[in-house]
Amino acid sequence: MKRKNIARERQQFARQFERMLHDKNNYFFDTYAYERIMEYYESKVNFAKAMKAANCALEQHPFSAFFLLKKGEYLLEMKKPNQALAYLEKALIFDPADLRVYFITSDAYIELEEYDRALEVLHEAATMSDKNELPDVYLEIADVYEEMEKPKMVLEYLKKSLWKAPRHIEAQGRFQFTTEINGWDNEAILFLNKLSDKDPYAKSIWLNLGNAYCNLEQFEHAAEAYELAIAIDEDFDLAYEELGAVYYKMQQYPLAIEILTEAIKRNKMLGLESTYFLLGKCYSELEDYHQAIYHFNKVLNMDNTYFEANFELACCHVQLSNFQLALKHINKGLEENANDFDYRLTAANILFHLQEVDKAHTQIELALKTKPQSAEDWVTLTEVLFQNDEVEIAIELLNNATISVGNEALKFYHLAAYSFELGKKQQALSYLAEALSIDYNSNHQLFEINPALEKMQDVHDLIQLYKL
Repeated sequence: MKRKNIARERQQFARQFERMLHDKNNYFFDTYAYERIMEYYESKVNFAKAMKAANCALEQHPFSAFFLLKKGEYLLEMKKPNQALAYLEKALIFDPADLRVYFITSDAYIELEEYDRALEVLHEAATMSDKNELPDVYLEIADVYEEMEKPKMVLEYLKKSLWKAPRHIEAQGRFQFTTEINGWDNEAILFLNKLSDKDPYAKSIWLNLGNAYCNLEQFEHAAEAYELAIAIDEDFDLAYEELGAVYYKMQQYPLAIEILTEAIKRNKMLGLESTYFLLGKCYSELEDYHQAIYHFNKVLNMDNTYFEANFELACCHVQLSNFQLALKHINKGLEENANDFDYRLTAANILFHLQEVDKAHTQIELALKTKPQSAEDWVTLTEVLFQNDEVEIAIELLNNATISVGNEALKFYHLAAYSFELGKKQQALSYLAEALSIDYNSNHQLFEINPALEKMQDVHDLIQLYKL
């Protein structure tokens, strides 16, 4: 029967049922009709009416395990687990082979926080399940252990489920989530490789394997796994997207663009914003800012709340010296990310270029209120000031910076470069000596900040001294 016909039939039965209630009569409905009536009310999330239907059904069909199950289910939905159990236990007597009864009974015990009883019920279900049903039973057991906050046992039963059914979509999804959130990617890789030996043509295995390798930044292995998933199913759009993301992380931007473009062609669902966004990032890295802008605008046309696209658009327009457009987009991004250090810093840089110095300083102050702690953040902030001829303020901020994360040598390389710019040679050499003593190998930073220092013999002599 077509879906529309089923929906119409449910509605017709429900109207007859409501007429019976209104007239206070006692019409007879067979079991099929009552099932359709309850389905109708469930689709409307009207459990009060569904309960009335279950009560009437039990009056006319008192030995129906299905209606006992439904009444127990509705009582549980109404947060009455003890009452629910009374009906669920009767349902088990009349139909001990129905797994749904075991699952809902387990849910009732979970609601009562009687986890051992829940597990007991599910292990009983496992003993009478066939091989096709066992994976779902194991997933229910994993649910109980999740409620008990025992992630290792959750993982154990997810493995059991997958070993019985390697292509079980829900089990694969939960396995990936559980291993990722607990940092068990190495364990995931070991298991998934064994599972792939059992079923080498299960594309979800290779997808999850790629995800685990990606989490460990083993990008080449991740790419191989995603490519195998695509070889199994050339329309596997999710694998294309993940593969494109890996190539982006590997800085293989042209290849990432090719794969992500293919992901868009293969996509059967909505939700392409993240794919277009990553394409924009690839073009931005290749300094093809016009193409990057096209793709970031595409993202915003799909979802105008995708504020990261506004940030990226602002950065692209800065590169093209379109500072008014850049300001428009960074202001839009700040609507959602008012406390974001990078957004504030980008806004300051744009305002400096627009000669709105006071407003730029306000953005610097707001950036400081986010309490940056990493060396990278501090030096990036002071580079904005340095590039806009605010060298003394850059030195003052960097001298007072509290750095608890990152390479502190960056602070002293920048202080050295800034001091040279002000003509404070001895102070600059002192800062350079400090930087070299912390991290000699980062001395290239000095010349990246101020290329003119390449010509200073004193600088090269000091670097040589620390090399020895």
